[in-house]
Amino acid sequence: MKKEKDLLTFLLRLLVNHKDEYSSNKIKQYLGEISATSACHQSKPEEENNFSGYWKFDFDKDNMEKEIDYCLDLLVKKRLIIEEKSGILSSTINGVLVIAKGIKVETYLYFKNWMKNSKQGEISNLELLIVLSLSRNGKDLPLP
Repeated sequence: MKKEKDLLTFLLRLLVNHKDEYSSNKIKQYLGEISATSACHQSKPEEENNFSGYWKFDFDKDNMEKEIDYCLDLLVKKRLIIEEKSGILSSTINGVLVIAKGIKVETYLYFKNWMKNSKQGEISNLELLIVLSLSRNGKDLPLP
């Protein structure tokens, strides 16, 4: 069973996989339903918070709406999603690429900032390994 704790990446994945379906309010409603489902199935952990039995959502439910607003604002600001005039949220090309490559939004933003602020020129293998090891995804990888 995989625990999903990264709300930022979860929201981007949701918007990539369900193009032109979600507004901010609909996302809050959806995550509220997941939380309610979790409360009903506490005795069956394999069914908790999901439909497939594989995912378990582990978000802080106390500040859920504020967290969703913060994450959506950050995704818009970093140009990974756009908000249409109708309120519908859609992923940008960069947002789709982040999800397609299977990296976390935090890792993408870390590398984007590093590339923007690094010296122009050739990057050594050692420098890439150091930067990778400091990224969110890199911390999850066992490096010998």
